[in-house]
Amino acid sequence: MVNIPYFQFNDPLGHAVWDYFQDPATFAKAVINVHSPLFDDDEIPVSYLFREYAHMPDVEKNALNLCEGSILDVGAGAGCHSLYLQQSGKNITALEKSLLAAKTMGQRGVNNVLHQDFWGLKNKGYNTILLLMNGLGLAGSIKKLPLFLDKCKSLLLLNGQIIADSSDIMYLYEGIKLPAKKYYGEVEYKMSYDKHVSSSFHWLFVDFDTLSACAKTVGMKATKLLTGEHHNYLVKLSIS
Repeated sequence: MVNIPYFQFNDPLGHAVWDYFQDPATFAKAVINVHSPLFDDDEIPVSYLFREYAHMPDVEKNALNLCEGSILDVGAGAGCHSLYLQQSGKNITALEKSLLAAKTMGQRGVNNVLHQDFWGLKNKGYNTILLLMNGLGLAGSIKKLPLFLDKCKSLLLLNGQIIADSSDIMYLYEGIKLPAKKYYGEVEYKMSYDKHVSSSFHWLFVDFDTLSACAKTVGMKATKLLTGEHHNYLVKLSIS
């Protein structure tokens, strides 16, 4: 029995990955439900968070192959990317805010797991910051994107890089009027799993041109590396 602090009871992702790790047969079809007031509900199969390299999309495979030096995997989840990098001999630190997800990674064999919020990080010293599964979304809004990029920049060593993916979700507004007072890629979400429901949180999907413009404001250069099959893309951000 794991002692779970009270604040972790609103952590659907953590509970989902912990359950699946403990008993993958029983929870083989478990899903995390994703709710948004703008769009239809979506589901994330918990098993997908445990995927191996062979089952990753090309955007992720290419991203992992570009990682070098001391690597920070932000929002590492169940650790699928961190484990692959570690098994490839890379120096990887898995950063995860969810206590149960962090515990899961540790028990799966990830050597360096950091249970902490991204914004509280202060230890500069990474060659690569990895932000997969729309990891740039942590910025939450276009207004906060330069601040987020600047925070990432502060954690990088000289000649360091950010490897990230995002999506242009303009296609979701087909037949729907674009928001008048905010960027169309700013979305409010809530997640649920079993009896666990998260607080509402803001997430950002950003088109490449907007990202590139924001990067310039903090002295960074965005280079598109690959376009995916689902309106997504892989990008490298470097200090210009």
